[in-house]
Parts: sequence; C-alpha cells; structure tokens
Amino acid sequence: MVERYTLLVGSDHPETLDCRYNAAECRGEAGDAAGAAAAFEDLAQDQTRILGPDHQDTLLSRHAHANWLGHAGEAAGAAALLADLAREQARALGPLHPDTLASRHNAADWLGHAGDAAGAALGLAELLPLQEEVRGKDDPDTLMTRSKLAEWLGHAGDAASAAATYTDLVRDQSRVLGARHPDTLLSRYFLADWLGHAGDAAGAAAGLAELLPLEEEVRGKDDPDTLMTRSKLAEWLGHAGDAASAAAAFADLAWDQSRVFGTNHPDTLASRHNAADWLGHAGNAAEAATALMDVVEDRKRVLGPDHSDTVASRTRLGHWFAEAGYAAVEALRALSKNPLTKLPETR
Repeated sequence: MVERYTLLVGSDHPETLDCRYNAAECRGEAGDAAGAAAAFEDLAQDQTRILGPDHQDTLLSRHAHANWLGHAGEAAGAAALLADLAREQARALGPLHPDTLASRHNAADWLGHAGDAAGAALGLAELLPLQEEVRGKDDPDTLMTRSKLAEWLGHAGDAASAAATYTDLVRDQSRVLGARHPDTLLSRYFLADWLGHAGDAAGAAAGLAELLPLEEEVRGKDDPDTLMTRSKLAEWLGHAGDAASAAAAFADLAWDQSRVFGTNHPDTLASRHNAADWLGHAGNAAEAATALMDVVEDRKRVLGPDHSDTVASRTRLGHWFAEAGYAAVEALRALSKNPLTKLPETR
C-alpha cells in the first residue's frame, strides 16, 4: 500500500506519510516491535524534513518510535527519547497539552521498566496533579496514571504506599467504571498483593478470596487472570500461616491449569512446584519430596536442566529430602499414593 501511494502521489505526500504511519503501527501490533520502531524512526526523520520538527504528525511518530523501542526491549532508550520529546512538546504545544502529558506518563513508565522504579514513581507523582487539572480526576488516563504510580511505588520498595494508593484507586474506579470493570478488578488484585508485601498476608488472602468469585463471574473460571488470582490466593494463604490450605489450593489449581494450558505449561509446573513445597511446610516433608522429584524431571524435560525454575525445584527437593530422610521418601514413592505426581492429559 505504501508503494502504491508513493507511485500515485509521491513519497513526500501527506497521504503517503499517513500510510507509512499505519503500516508501522500494524507491524508492531503483529509482533515486530523492533521493525515498528525502525519504521517510525525513519518516518519521523522524513516528517521532520517535510513537515518540520514541531508538526504534530512528526511529534506523534517520535512518540510511537520511542514506545515501540521500549516494547522491543530497550526500555532505557524509550524513556530517554520520551523525556526529550516531552520537553520539546512542552515548548511547541504547551506543558499542559494532552500529548505532552502522555509523553511524560510513558517516559516515567519506561523508566521503571528500565530499572528505576523510584524515578518512575517520582515522575508519575509530579505528573498526576497536572493530569487531574487538565483531564479531570475521573478521566481514564488520570486513573491509569494513578495505577502506574501505585505499581512503581511498590516496586520501589514502598509496599504500604502502593496498597494505600490502590485502595483509593479501587474506590474511585468502582464509582466511575463500575465494580465489575476489568480495570477495577485488576486494581483489587494488585491492592491485595501489595497488602501482602506490606506484611498483611492474611489481609491479602482475604482480599483475593473476596475478589475471586467476581472474577470467575466476569472473566470466567478458566480465564488466565482468574487462574492468576487463584495462584496469588494460594500463595498468601501459605504466607498467612495456612500451609495446608495453600498446598490444597495449588494442587487444585494445577489440575485446572493442566486442562486449560496443558501439562507442560510453565504455569502448571509452577503450581505443582508450589503445591509440593507448601505440603512440606504443612509437615509432610516426604510427600513434598516425592512430588518434587516428578516436578524436577518434568521441568528438566520442558525447560532444560539449567533453567532457573528447574534449579529452584531441585533446590527445594534437596531441602525436603533432607527433612524427610531417604527411607521415608522411597517408601512413599513406592506406594505411589501422591495425588500431585500425575495430572490428566490434555486433549
């Protein structure tokens, strides 16, 4: 299509440039983030020559170039490009222009993905009052900035502030978007998880237990997000001191994941690992070791012997094997009574 426009109206025609923009975006959406970034970089250079550096189309292409560069794995480069772009947009369009605010938001987010969580949180905290002034407190973009602020506060080590920020956000999302909106459900998930990281494992488990029926109703019982909520619920049950319930919850989850994803899926294997490990914490060291022997073999086969997950299972196997003793493990394995060692085959 680009070639056709080039032949019909010329390479510098606005319609040709628009077509190149759309083609680059489609390339990224199709999975070629690096190719999209390169295409947008070339387009922005041509638009600078043809339209000028301050033209809105040029600035939009620079924004797209930076974002796709981040999706291609170069988060630090994306953050730097967007920070530069935001400064130029503030000069050309104004500091309160929506495009300037969007570039500042994305610059902060990519900074977090580049490893500077504290810098990301600071950038978003500075941006939020401007978003509320320009867009309004209930605008979806403002709510998204609050969500990202909570996320990076947590990753910066301030789990309590992350939980508090998500608490306020959930209240406003429930009012603006509705209690069943996917964004509200996602914020409730993160609220519970950060509450756990802040030291309230029982509160985290309670929050996830309240969320789970609504997720099953809205998303469906086999939805990946619903299954992730079940995984987090099991995890925090364990950390709250109920190892037996955690083991049982992970075992049930592993069965459902094997049906939905397949027996060799990393999530299925992770749930089997966790079910076995919590069995050990519940006082069943021999059963834990027996189950982990099978998990180690399956992870070696699926992921490879040197994969970090395989190594982790091997490490926990060694721990529970030492706790139980060789004779106890071998006796239990001979009986083949462990329900965690076999899972149904997928069709």
